Amino acid sequence: MEKHSISWSAFEYEDRERSRDWYWAFGIIVIAGIVASILVRDYLFAIFIAIACGTILLFHYRKPEIIEFEIFEKGVRIKDAVFPFSKLNSYCIHRDDRGARLLLHSKRSFVPIITIPMPEDAADESDFLLAQHLKKEDIAEPHSHKIMDYLGF
Repeated sequence: MEKHSISWSAFEYEDRERSRDWYWAFGIIVIAGIVASILVRDYLFAIFIAIACGTILLFHYRKPEIIEFEIFEKGVRIKDAVFPFSKLNSYCIHRDDRGARLLLHSKRSFVPIITIPMPEDAADESDFLLAQHLKKEDIAEPHSHKIMDYLGF
């Protein structure tokens, strides 16, 4: 009997330990940005930097939640959101030292690449199921994801 769906769960993001140096560098950059904004009288940007800093710290202290993912006959489900195959262009499965990740290229103009972590043992079966509905193409992981990963976010 042929299987028509696969599901797995994963953390919404990788929870990392950060060194004291990371916090010092982060604090210095934030303070320098706020001071520079005030010096050029761009108070709105100073407020934006402070809010962004607060948001980053909130995410740091909040533990990642476990999210359920599923590929089924109508599309891809991420937690409560369903992305129908009609709203997706293509897919790619990346494997590297960080594990396997499913990249979906959606038809959305804002943030068109959806990155989904997946266990290595689900990659081949997911590839088989997705190939029945979407074309497989080499999708590059967004540079913003690579930069944020390098910076420890």
